[in-house]
Amino acid sequence: MGAGASLVGTLVVASAYADLSTELVQLSQTIAEDSASAAATVDADEAADTPLDEDEDEDEGAAVPYAIAAQDVAGAFAVHPENGSISVADPGLIDFESHETLSLTISATDPDGASATQSFSIRIEDGASDASEAINNAPAYTQAHDSLLSGALVFGSLTADQAFPDARFGFGGIETLSGDATVDLFLTAQEYFLSGPGSVETALSAPAFSILPEINLIELDKGTVMLGSFDTGGDYLMTFSVSETDFSGEDGFEFGLYAKSYHANASGVAEESYQFSDGSITRFTEPVFFDNHPALTIDPGTIIHFADLTGDGRAALLVRPAGATVVQAYENLGDGFAEDAMTQTLFTGLDLDALAGGRLLDLSLRDHFSTGETTLVLLGSEATFLNELT
Repeated sequence: MGAGASLVGTLVVASAYADLSTELVQLSQTIAEDSASAAATVDADEAADTPLDEDEDEDEGAAVPYAIAAQDVAGAFAVHPENGSISVADPGLIDFESHETLSLTISATDPDGASATQSFSIRIEDGASDASEAINNAPAYTQAHDSLLSGALVFGSLTADQAFPDARFGFGGIETLSGDATVDLFLTAQEYFLSGPGSVETALSAPAFSILPEINLIELDKGTVMLGSFDTGGDYLMTFSVSETDFSGEDGFEFGLYAKSYHANASGVAEESYQFSDGSITRFTEPVFFDNHPALTIDPGTIIHFADLTGDGRAALLVRPAGATVVQAYENLGDGFAEDAMTQTLFTGLDLDALAGGRLLDLSLRDHFSTGETTLVLLGSEATFLNELT
């Protein structure tokens, strides 16, 4: 083994909710570089079974023990002392959300005491298929809108006929410059992202809006619009018909309860409806339950959402407290929500504010296009972002 030799390899490790095993590790490509020779590509199967200095070992007929000299996460990987093959030692230490790559250095020592090292760069791939695991960092679509001081996404129905719900996607909020409140409704999320703000189907507004301190929640149910505000001075609501395109004459009222619906896709039919206040959450749709939940501390800027993350047909509770960097996901147990967040919190390691273009006002996780694929919509202060889940 030449003194100038180095080896750069790539291991592809699938990381998901289930524990990893050595069967999930495969050496996809190994490139050996030597200062006196050109780079040579080694076949993956061959590389996985080839000792670091196989030629010297064969010539001398003596055992060359291998050991890990250094690695980024101690105890994550192990090396076979006789053949130099690398395996996962502790799957719990390998997490794509924490490290997209890991490095380790292998040492080999001959019977005379001479030793050499080779370093590996290991790429960790997120093999999760669950919607709660990962998103593409680059939004699939982005649409700019006027700067909002506060706002929320809305997804609901214009009519009471569940067979023809006339679903709408939209967003609204209080504009930064004018102080006006606006709610724009589009035929579908796809129409909005592909055709732009000019495809608005229904535009609602209230000039110089001061009825609510903020707009943090918007619900559209059977043609009735509900606006909610989370404010340290009180909890406020207002409701009005979607036909009232100018809702400046409506009144708000201090109520303290907020209704939030979970729509599976573009049907507009609320499959699950919830109400939350003062650390408690009530589910109105079957099975009905009341749950006093420690995560529901509602402050200005807190984002609350419901989405089926695990594919069990139940919408989990998603909470991002004001100022937090990640969304905590709490499993729906059928009669309440788990008090401990799921093992993998939602979008760990990603700055959702940065992903939303500066400040995240609201999020929605569902099948927005009725394609069967779960997507994530982020409402930022100046644009709306659609991200595909991986």
